[in-house]
Amino acid sequence: PQMIFTLTTWARDIEVKPLVYYLLAVLPYFVDDNQLSEEAYHVVVTAMEYYQYKYGESTRFGMLVAGLQFEKDDKMVLSILALMNMLVNLPDSLEERLAMRAEFRALGAEEAFNKILDNESLDTDDIWDVIKMWKSDALDDEEDYDDQLFEITQMTTSDGPYIEMLDKRVPKHLRRSYDEIIKRMLFMPTDTNTGLQKWLLVERILRQLTSTSGQISFDNKSWINVDELLQPLAQEASAEKQSHKLFEEKTRLEHDVFKLEKQLLLQKS
Repeated sequence: PQMIFTLTTWARDIEVKPLVYYLLAVLPYFVDDNQLSEEAYHVVVTAMEYYQYKYGESTRFGMLVAGLQFEKDDKMVLSILALMNMLVNLPDSLEERLAMRAEFRALGAEEAFNKILDNESLDTDDIWDVIKMWKSDALDDEEDYDDQLFEITQMTTSDGPYIEMLDKRVPKHLRRSYDEIIKRMLFMPTDTNTGLQKWLLVERILRQLTSTSGQISFDNKSWINVDELLQPLAQEASAEKQSHKLFEEKTRLEHDVFKLEKQLLLQKS
């Protein structure tokens, strides 16, 4: 990982920047093993976050979108698009792909696409092919998400307990946060005054967080951009993912040790 972090800092050099972006874009695809490919993907994402920290960038992918807006070189634009497509499309999780694409959209990526196509100094044929791929993948994911929402709606109108449905839906990396939320809900006041108001507030926030508006309001007068609320949590989320990854690695190693110990016992007997 440290080598990739160092490689990412070379993107400050205009001469090697396209090569750096291409290398980062193809790195996870060179790994045959799915788990190692996922780890390579997270190394690339972490390297982008390291770049953000080292050079005081306000967002981890802002420099990529800025490159689309201002670069005049075909190779540079194509390398940026290749990296963006990898970052958005490689995760198996639909939710992760949607979230990553939404992050780029919030930075103005799709507005930048229009500027690129209007730029007469660029050879836009190859660039348009990559942008079409972005748009096609986005459409596929959005259709899958609509299907998923329909299935969930069907489930929630059935007689099954919601808590069982939710429990099945929450992936491993969200278990700690999920358990904490459920635990805190148990301590929510249930009186008809303050308690009712707090439950209504939670309901209002959840309704807005699960919508596609990208904004929430506590009073229906002033609105807050969800991306701005999420930015301070990026570092905490990164630490949470790393903690989960270390736990899984520890579990795997313990299982391997157990198997070796069992083999040794069989050999001695």
